[in-house]
Amino acid sequence: MATLDISIVNASLPTIQGEIGASSSEGTWIATAYLVAEIIIIPLTGWLERVFGLRRFLMIATVLFTAFSVMCGLSTSLTMMILGRVGQGFTAGAMIPTALTIIATRLPPQQQPIGTALFGLTVIMGPVLGPLVGGWLTENFSWHYAFFVNVPISIILMVLLYVGLPKGKMQLGELVNADWLGVIGMVLGLGGITIVLEEGHREQWFESALIWQLSAVTLLGFIMIAVGQFYAKRPVIKLSLLRNRAFAAVFALAFVLNLIRLLTAPTVTDRILTLDTMTVNAIALVVLYGIWAGTGLYLEAAVLLALTGFVGTVAYAKFLLRGSIIE
Repeated sequence: MATLDISIVNASLPTIQGEIGASSSEGTWIATAYLVAEIIIIPLTGWLERVFGLRRFLMIATVLFTAFSVMCGLSTSLTMMILGRVGQGFTAGAMIPTALTIIATRLPPQQQPIGTALFGLTVIMGPVLGPLVGGWLTENFSWHYAFFVNVPISIILMVLLYVGLPKGKMQLGELVNADWLGVIGMVLGLGGITIVLEEGHREQWFESALIWQLSAVTLLGFIMIAVGQFYAKRPVIKLSLLRNRAFAAVFALAFVLNLIRLLTAPTVTDRILTLDTMTVNAIALVVLYGIWAGTGLYLEAAVLLALTGFVGTVAYAKFLLRGSIIE
């Protein structure tokens, strides 16, 4: 649900805008609000999990996510819709990293690679399938059901969480000793940079006063995070991990490779090859094979990942050089 709802409104956005009386520029905030809230909360979930306990935290998040989904489905104005989407983003963002916590703490070591691979599968599959599911629900029923579809799934999730997770203890002392400077900096920094990247093109980048103001807010937020590293007993983000050369090297390499992939793939498929949305989604679904390979269901995971990673890298490089899918 958390990843599906990132893009589930994309196909129904024109219909939603018409029914709630929003312009095309205002309607983009329906998608942006969710993404901004989700990005802000994800780094804070580890701290919130310690404060409330894993089961209690996830139960609260699921209940609120359901309520905000209903709020979005019943929305009659842009303000109501955006408030609902912000609430959805905050609560859905809490579910993503905690899924990894469940994998690490509830699965035996030999099953954790399978659990992690299946987690990766859902993370990639959600945004890809979102427009397809949302478009189908809008066309065959109503755009409201793009939000109401979360209700039965959330009820099932709450039952599974209650049965499958132990009741943890609350540690409210974490609120007193929290890195509040870092928390506020996280909200300002991540929220600001996400809006800048989402709205920059429409606002003509730094020709807009809004982009300049948001950039200043972003810089202030990141400065606050950095200052918190020196004064907080438990910083919200442990930048000291980057002192480990192996960790820093892997982090840098993953960042660069994913940045290149995310920047080049949409440009090539959309602007150079001028492919339609359905074809682009079909290409994205091919990525799911790589995630499936990590489950090691048919071959040793390390061997299969190495093989598919090498073949995929060579094929993608060839694809970029030639600018076409087939010979």
